[in-house]
Amino acid sequence: MREGSTQRNMAECVRAITEEGMDSRRAVLATDDMVAEDLEKLGHMNEIVKRTIAEGVDPVEAIQMCTINPATYFGLKDRGALLPGNLADIAIISDLNNMVVDAVFIEGELLAASGEMLIDIPVYTYPKSVKNSVKRDKTSAAEMAVKHREPGNCNVIGVIPDQNLSDAWKLFYQ
Repeated sequence: MREGSTQRNMAECVRAITEEGMDSRRAVLATDDMVAEDLEKLGHMNEIVKRTIAEGVDPVEAIQMCTINPATYFGLKDRGALLPGNLADIAIISDLNNMVVDAVFIEGELLAASGEMLIDIPVYTYPKSVKNSVKRDKTSAAEMAVKHREPGNCNVIGVIPDQNLSDAWKLFYQ
């Protein structure tokens, strides 16, 4: 179930669990489109888990949906649960319903606490090969127009706000 800054359809998808009785152990929470401002103000997976809980999923199940469930799905037997010998990044959460993260440990090291980074992250410099790598002249509205010889229908992709789905439209032109 994917949720982020621009694509928000998790609430609809999670109804399979909350209304139709789907086993939450078969669901995975994911995001790939959190914009920088949302990351700074809201967080990342903690925000997605919080939204899932707000839709009626038990907090423990919501956390499982972004920890043990994806690890199990991808066959990662050495992570996803706090067990002896497993790899584990740990978030210390003081309020499960609101997903308030108090501290974060990565590979056993405390990296963040009380909303502050405790380590320096080196600045990443993108190589020149990836900068300005798309070469395209500006496109005019005339170039985007549907060219036709006689009246008829044209297939058009329709955007559905806040969704990663699209619609199929027919456009009549003269």
